[in-house]
Amino acid sequence: MILHILTKNQKFKPAESVLRSLVVSGSLDFPAKLFDEIMYTYQICDSSPLVFDLLFKTCANAKKFGNATEAFFRMKDYGIWPTVKSYNAYLSSLLNLHRVDIALGFYREMGRCRLSHNVPAIASYNTLIAGYYDKGLMRSDVKLKNSMPKYGMHPNVVTFNTLINGFCKSEMSRLYEDMSKNGVKVDILTYNALILGLCNEGKKEKEKEKEKEMEEEG
Repeated sequence: MILHILTKNQKFKPAESVLRSLVVSGSLDFPAKLFDEIMYTYQICDSSPLVFDLLFKTCANAKKFGNATEAFFRMKDYGIWPTVKSYNAYLSSLLNLHRVDIALGFYREMGRCRLSHNVPAIASYNTLIAGYYDKGLMRSDVKLKNSMPKYGMHPNVVTFNTLINGFCKSEMSRLYEDMSKNGVKVDILTYNALILGLCNEGKKEKEKEKEKEMEEEG
């Protein structure tokens, strides 16, 4: 009951602490029994559906990925979906442990659910792109970037900075032009990545051009 009272009153940190103690201790058979207990008391207390989002996020933060996935599917059965913030927390936890395979599988599952109101936000794409970058899977990065308009989103400066840092030197100029075509304003990190790459290639003239552009941009 205390869990629902805290959630209804938007006391999310204490509610998450209660859930974490249950998840980590294993005092209840998880995920089936714990989820059923929360669902039963949820109906009695006329609670907020955010209690299930907290369950999903708590499992993700505790690196209980199997439990988080099971909680997601149980939530889906009841028409309840995790928030984009919790979804991103799950992706970040996976990618921090280099579990790009699971992260991608979950991303695809979200796409199959066609949650138009809860499609992964641009931060989700950038999180996955960073994961591919760490794995050196740059072709997959580009494919993921190109899928963004399908969901009404366009790559931002974080997206392009990640791609520029990860790509071979020959791809840098093409990505820089792509940024201009998409109307994305470059920042200091963009120029740093470009200058470093050009310097490594020995293309001093182009390096000087980028430095001049950076000065003009302020």
